[in-house]
Amino acid sequence: MKRKQSKPKIICMFILLTTPAGTAVGIAITNAYDENSPTALIVEGLLNAASSGILIYMALVDLPAADFMNPKLQNNGILQVGASVSLPLGLVLVSLGYLGLKKVSKKNEVPIKGLDYMKARN
Repeated sequence: MKRKQSKPKIICMFILLTTPAGTAVGIAITNAYDENSPTALIVEGLLNAASSGILIYMALVDLPAADFMNPKLQNNGILQVGASVSLPLGLVLVSLGYLGLKKVSKKNEVPIKGLDYMKARN
């Protein structure tokens, strides 16, 4: 029982120590590197890919698994069908919303942060 109680405390301490340290390192190297150098762009791309992969995994596998393994859902066929239809429907609607924002931004020439990120950097 004590082990389960100490795990969140250890994680909190780790975050408490690494966040300020990472911020300090970031501030310290701000003037020391060229953000447009090939090495910096490759490192940034790899870190972005890793973090987006983790987010995609969490959104599509880890979080829905907890909901789909819930005993209330497991024992109710109507809820199972509803959940199984709602998840892909939500994914499609989010994708359509993204495409709609992209069209609106090009039509009105209003840049939306994140949509044309790489284009704006060059």
